[in-house]
Amino acid sequence: MLAIPPSPRLNFALLSEKDARLLFEVDQDEEVMRYLNGGKRTSMQQIIEIFLPRMAQYRCPERF
Repeated sequence: MLAIPPSPRLNFALLSEKDARLLFEVDQDEEVMRYLNGGKRTSMQQIIEIFLPRMAQYRCPERF
């Protein structure tokens, strides 16, 4: 697993299924999304069906 040491101001962690609601909220901001995909919002269904499984592969690659 990727390990990034914390800095005095920041801690780093991989996203998990617990972060789905936060990811959804960020992805509803068109100003944020404009830098990622041209401004298109992500649905909760896409987060559940696409993003969460992808993120799980980073957390437990031996399962996939």
